[in-house]
Amino acid sequence: MAAVAIMDFGCYGAELSLWLKGRPSRVYATTRKLKVEQNNKVDDDATIVLDYPDATSIIEASWDWPYTKDQVEVFGPKGSLLARHNSLLHRSADAHGPSVAPDGESVTLDPLPKETSNPISYFVDCVRNNKPSRIQFRRN
Repeated sequence: MAAVAIMDFGCYGAELSLWLKGRPSRVYATTRKLKVEQNNKVDDDATIVLDYPDATSIIEASWDWPYTKDQVEVFGPKGSLLARHNSLLHRSADAHGPSVAPDGESVTLDPLPKETSNPISYFVDCVRNNKPSRIQFRRN
């Protein structure tokens, strides 16, 4: 069975949306095959919309782009965050004018402690030090 863009790339945005907002009240999507010169019979472009009572999540999953976007952008009433591969930018909702950077200002994050820097290290640290895990599992 061939992979399709909606499943290959759409899962990342869906997981992030689920983590940030929970289950959506409605989901709809459209898929297309834009690289028609390729002989495979699967979609290579998808737009997925997740509706929430107070928000909308738009996921663009595609194999058709000439380069990777590698970013997540989140908007809220106080501003926005733009996460790229190696950077995080914040733009306040109050920021206006020609001197305001369109993507926002760089946010400096402290590095994570070694024992919480990835899931395996965190699990090993909890076992070695007899600490309860802070990971919460939700049932929907």
